[in-house]
This record gives sequence, structure tokens and C-alpha cells, in this order.
Amino acid sequence: MTLPDPSSPPVAPLEDFPVVPMRVTGKMGRAAGSGAAWMMSATVFTKILTFVAQIVLGSLLTRDDFGLFAMAVATTKFVTICQDGGVRDLLVQRGLGDYEKFSGRVFWFAMCFNLVVATLVAAVAWPVANLWFKDDRLVNLLLVLALSVPLGTPGAVLNSKLRLDFNFAATSWVMILSGVVRQVGTVSLALAACGSMSFVVPAVLAAIVESAASWWFSRDTPWKRAPEFGTWIDLFKQAKWLIFGSVANLLIDRGPYLVMQPFLVLGGVNVALATGVLGEYFWAFEVTAQLGVLLSYNMQLVLMPVLSRFKDDIPRLRDATIRSMSGLMMMGSFSSLAMAVMMDPLEGLIFNGKWANATPAVAVFGLFFPFRILYGLTTAVQLAMNQSRTWCLLSFAEGIAFTLAGAVVAIVAAKGWMGTLVGVDAASLAWATGGTLAIVRIFATLWVMRQIGARRRAVLVEMIWPWLLAVLSAAIAHSLDAWLNLEGLVTRRWDVEKAVCEITIGNSDGFAGWFVAIVQGWGLNARADAAIIEGTRLVLLGLTITIAFGVLARVLMPDMLREACRVAPGPFGRLGRRFLRLARDKG
Repeated sequence: MTLPDPSSPPVAPLEDFPVVPMRVTGKMGRAAGSGAAWMMSATVFTKILTFVAQIVLGSLLTRDDFGLFAMAVATTKFVTICQDGGVRDLLVQRGLGDYEKFSGRVFWFAMCFNLVVATLVAAVAWPVANLWFKDDRLVNLLLVLALSVPLGTPGAVLNSKLRLDFNFAATSWVMILSGVVRQVGTVSLALAACGSMSFVVPAVLAAIVESAASWWFSRDTPWKRAPEFGTWIDLFKQAKWLIFGSVANLLIDRGPYLVMQPFLVLGGVNVALATGVLGEYFWAFEVTAQLGVLLSYNMQLVLMPVLSRFKDDIPRLRDATIRSMSGLMMMGSFSSLAMAVMMDPLEGLIFNGKWANATPAVAVFGLFFPFRILYGLTTAVQLAMNQSRTWCLLSFAEGIAFTLAGAVVAIVAAKGWMGTLVGVDAASLAWATGGTLAIVRIFATLWVMRQIGARRRAVLVEMIWPWLLAVLSAAIAHSLDAWLNLEGLVTRRWDVEKAVCEITIGNSDGFAGWFVAIVQGWGLNARADAAIIEGTRLVLLGLTITIAFGVLARVLMPDMLREACRVAPGPFGRLGRRFLRLARDKG
């Protein structure tokens, strides 16, 4: 089905287009499995790269730099909500057979759209920076980010071609190349003392690389095809829900960044403190979200073209979705809660207490973030079934709730209406926003799964059980840490002006006292002693939560554990099955 000519009758809503039945074969399953393996491999690589970059940037930049970037990226994303006009998913929905007919008009429509959007970003840069955030340093950041919008247009359209071809290997390489350019560029500029500008310049370079790499792998040239201006109105009508859904997606990921700092200032907090607290909140959220968002986004990329083939076979679609949910929650819950319990010693070991105020927020986000990972899964289901309108409205409800939670907790904290229960700190903001996001996401997932006939109890089991076991495993690890009493042994006091940290090693009874005596007996300095103590805590916490979760999952939910190994990249999945002595799933 192609878009109608200008003389044709008005186009029907996206949901009303007929679907050509397609027989699903074993090749489809193998393509999905291979795609998942490639995308997950790219995720692991990108995760490691991003985490290393986060370590270096956390050491080089200040919380003020992170706060400025949070405001800049949220503003840019908000202004560019219509970026590409939603055409990427529209091309995938239409299918491979119609790609060549659509791609010319779609490319030129998206390019013009993005040029207008970039102009709009440049136009609002000064008023947004000075009137809303009251910080004119944002102007240059917004102007640079505006450049990346049109430069990424070819990559956006050609990425749809790669997905339609099930060429997830190429999609993964594009992701990896973009990640390398972005992270290496950011670290290099930070080393050159470029401050918050270190975040935005690599975004322009990454957009160029994504477009060039997508062309290299696809060798398609949609810009050589006719723009067919007369079809653009109908194109916009078909993509309108995808466009509006981009707003919702922004609010779910970046909404609080738009409102927290202004509402803290409105409540009486000075601009510098409000920006710093936002920087700590941003740092904590991004550390937690590195794996979660990638898992969610990659699941959407892989599953949407696959599930679109299943939309006439609801039982099969439902089975594939539930099984994917099981594996996602298993991996997401363990990774998020492991990060939550390990971040305190990890921060001390790497940052020497510089981000100590943000580590409680990481723990809070780790508790709630596994449910955010399911957004990619439910989005893939709805878009594959051409339910763009319902996806948009549901996402709006989630995004507005998340953003409002950020605004409300900011003003409550600034005014001191709840005393010490809610303070002007990243952890208090994380409890309100993270809790809201998790609750709304649970109800949204139940609603989407109900639309494909899944029973509420079955969905709750697949969704909640892995999370509960991860929480229990984290509690076991935390209890061991408290019992050993190693946490309070290291005290750090930062001299902000001199950028020097004073470290003191305390005394204790029991195991902690015995361990400190051994470490100090080696005659090292206080910093080395602190590194040994924090490194020991990190290893003990990591081993404890891994062993506890592995044993609990192997005993109480082996089927879910097997599903997690199935969706993991090939070598990791095989290693997991052998280590846990799981029989291969014959289904």
C-alpha cells in the first residue's frame, strides 16, 4: 500500500489500512534471534563504552556542567519533538515492498521538517535560556545541538531500510560507531577543558557518522528520488500520531529535566544550587538508565518489524511478547538492582566521594527502573499492530505523570512543605519521579497486554517475580555489607576550592576492625587504604547479589531464567545456560 496521489480520496487512518497476510516460517524466528543477538552485543559494547566515558567525565566535569547539559538536551529534544516527522516508524509499518515508493517523499519531507526544527531551536535559544532557566550559558549549547537535527536525517531514513531488511548487524555497527564518536569526542573535549560544551559538539559529529554509516551499509540513496510535494499533507496525516508520540517519549525520558530547576528556583532555591542538584539527579538517572534504555530501545527496534508480521496471528504475537517480557525483566531487574547496591563503593573507588551525594539517587532509580525497560516492548507491540493513536495517548499519560512528579517534588522540596522527608537533593527527587514512573508503567503494560488477550495474572507474574527476586537479592547483599560494617570506615571531606579530598580511615570492632588493621599494616597511604576497602566492598556486594539472584532464580523460576538466556547474545546465553545447568528451551 502506497500513499495516495494528491488527486486520490483522503487517506484512511493508519489503523484502517489493510494488511497482507503473511505466513510466518522458522526463518522469521531465526532472524529475530539473530537480530536480538546483534543488538544486544552492540548494547553491551555501548554500555561499557558509555560507562567508561561516564567515569572519566564524572572526574573531569562538575555537577554544574551536568546540570547545564541536562537542561540543554531536554530543551532541544522538546523543540525537536517532530524530528523526522515520525517517518522512521511509518516506513517500517508500511513494509519493505513499499520502501522504494515511499522513501523519496519521506526523506525530503523529513529533511525540510528538520531544517525548520533546527531554525526553531536557534530562535528560542535565548528566551529559553534567560527567561525559563535563567542561565544564559545555555544559549551556545542549544545552538550547537540545533546543527545535529538536519544532519541526522539521512541516517534516520536509511536506518528504517536496514531494519526492514532485518540487517540488524549493520544497525548494530551504526550504533557502535555513533557511540564511539560520541563518547570519545565528549571525553576528548572534557580533557581540553571545554566544560559543558563537551557534551554537545560530539552530538553533531555522531549525527554525521550515523548518516554516513547507514548509507555505507544500505547503499540506498532516497535523496535521489522525487520529493512528491503533493503527498506531504497526507504523509503528515498518517504520521501525526507518531509525531505526537515523540512528545510523550521525550517526557518519559527527559521531562523532569525541563521543570525541576525552574521549580526549585521558583520555590526559593538559588540558581546555582538548583542547577547543581539537577546535575546530580541527571548523573544518577543516566548511570542507571545506560543499560535499561538501551535494552528497551533495542527491543523495540528488533521486535517491531518482527511482530508486525504476527499481527494477524494474535496467539503467536502474545506468546512472543510475554516470553520477551520475561527475559527483559530478568536481565533488567538484576542489572538495575546490582548497580543500586554496588554504586556506593564504586563511586568511592572511582570518584573518591565527588558524586557521593548522587549515589542514593542511583539506588532509588535502580529499584524502579526495571519497569521502564518494558516501554520498548509495549511500544513495539502497539506500533507493529498499527495502534499509533493509542500508543501516543498512553505514552502521553505516562510522560505527563513523570514530568508533573518532577515539578511537584521540586516545589515541595524547595518550600520545605514536608520537612526533612523531602529535601533539596537528588535522592528525594528520584523517589518521587522514579516511583511515579514505575507505577504508571505497570498499569500501562497491563493495559497493552490486555489488548492482545494476555491474562492479567500471567503478565504480573512475568513482570513482578523477577523484580521481587532481584530486590531480595539486593537486600541480602546490603545486609551482608551492613553486618561486615565496612561502609562507614572511610570518611572523605572535599575542599571544593582546592579540589582536594581529605581521607580518614576509622576504627571499628569485629570483622571491620580486623580488616582495617591488616590493611593499615601494609604501610600504604590513606587513599590506597580507602581504595582497598571500597574494592573489597564492591567485590563482596557484586558476588553476593549475583550468587543470591542466580540461586533464587534457578530454584524459583527456571523458565524465566532460561528465557533470559535465550534473548541474551549468543555466547552469553550459552555460557549462562551451562553455568546454571539449564536445559535448552525446545520451544
